[in-house]
Amino acid sequence: MRFASWVTILAMLGGSAGARTATPTTNVDTCDTEWSQVQALPNWTDQLARWQQLAPKCAKSGLYEVRLTGLLTVTGQYEEATKAVRGGLALDTPYRKELLGARAAISLSTLQLADAQKQFQALIASYPDYFDGYCGMGALMVMERKFPEAVDYLNQAARHGQSWLIYRHLTIAYAQLHQHQQAVDAFDKAYRLNPGVVGDKDAIHSAIRSLMFLGNYPAAYGAVKLLLKANPAAGADPEVQQSERIIQQELSKEGAK
Repeated sequence: MRFASWVTILAMLGGSAGARTATPTTNVDTCDTEWSQVQALPNWTDQLARWQQLAPKCAKSGLYEVRLTGLLTVTGQYEEATKAVRGGLALDTPYRKELLGARAAISLSTLQLADAQKQFQALIASYPDYFDGYCGMGALMVMERKFPEAVDYLNQAARHGQSWLIYRHLTIAYAQLHQHQQAVDAFDKAYRLNPGVVGDKDAIHSAIRSLMFLGNYPAAYGAVKLLLKANPAAGADPEVQQSERIIQQELSKEGAK
């Protein structure tokens, strides 16, 4: 199983929830307002272009570089992302741990899994109360199909912070372990934190399959409709087509009773 690269870096795009310190040339609060507007743009390329336009006002805060790195990573510009994260780390801002997480996410996105593992483990060692190192290790364990280990790391992440991405990965891991109620509960938590997760085919299809195993075909059918509305391209996936066909057959049987 491989994740689309965007999944590996979304959690850190929002930056830290902790204290924020503005540099003399940067108003971080103002740039947070701008960031909300950037996130509303329809695609990653537009978001990156707009965020780069804000560099004169927002750069050299650390938080700007975190978000720039994420957008460069999600658009596949890994060399530029590496330059951005190095520049951010050189600034010595309060966002060092977020930047280290962003650097590890580049390795994860480019499938340099050994490097990513070293970096996430170092992040955990340096910042044991920060969720991102555990979340990154959990994502890596899912990619390597080490699902019990993934669950352990992701539940540690949940004890240190709340990110929809933690529960996104837990949905997949629990479903693969046939812990179907836990998978459904994890997806519900991911949705509460980020309704946009309904367009994430891997996550919502894991939840759909778990609902099917639990015999809740009406909810599974509703989840399929949510997926296809948010991500029409998922309708071409043979596994999604198979699940939808089985669900419709089961609902027809129930209607005939």
